[in-house]
Amino acid sequence: MQRNIRLAYVIKFLSSFNLWIAVWLLYYLLFTDFSGAAVVEVVWVGVIMILEVPTGAIADLIGRKKTMLIATAGTGFAFLAFASVNSFTTLLFSMVFFAIFDALHSGPIDAIIYDSLLALKREGEYKNIVANLKSIELIAMGFGAIFGAFLFGIDPRLPFVLNAAIYVIYFFLILFLEEPPIDSLKFPWKNYNFSFNSGC
Repeated sequence: MQRNIRLAYVIKFLSSFNLWIAVWLLYYLLFTDFSGAAVVEVVWVGVIMILEVPTGAIADLIGRKKTMLIATAGTGFAFLAFASVNSFTTLLFSMVFFAIFDALHSGPIDAIIYDSLLALKREGEYKNIVANLKSIELIAMGFGAIFGAFLFGIDPRLPFVLNAAIYVIYFFLILFLEEPPIDSLKFPWKNYNFSFNSGC
């Protein structure tokens, strides 16, 4: 379980090292105008809202580690799809593909960290670790934005290609995570079904 905590720091850095974060709009504008870019973002938000079933729901079925592996592999392929865009239509489809797996990313690593600490009887450290992870996330985003802008100047597709490569490393690191023996965050399927059916 201790290994999960150490790996979480590296995983958080890699998952936050987004080379496209400072250049996404410029990339969109190679294939559409500002209105088209807005449509792409609305589609992203829409897909996320539809598919953002709390991650624990899917993780309860297949496990958090498998959920992360699927999300990471899918996101890596989505980056390659973005790098292959040649029209507004392919840009839109790439965003849908990206959003589907982006929806799976929110939650599993935090749950694994908490349950790992619970298994180690160190759950009191959770807030400090989350704060450290947030700092790492912001640092990674900053460096990613700077480096991504440099790569965009060389070739607009490079940030996405390299992000896909980074996600290969990210994927293999996840393989070394251990599923904690404690699952403290079981998702209430009954409550979700009620909310979904009632439109809430």
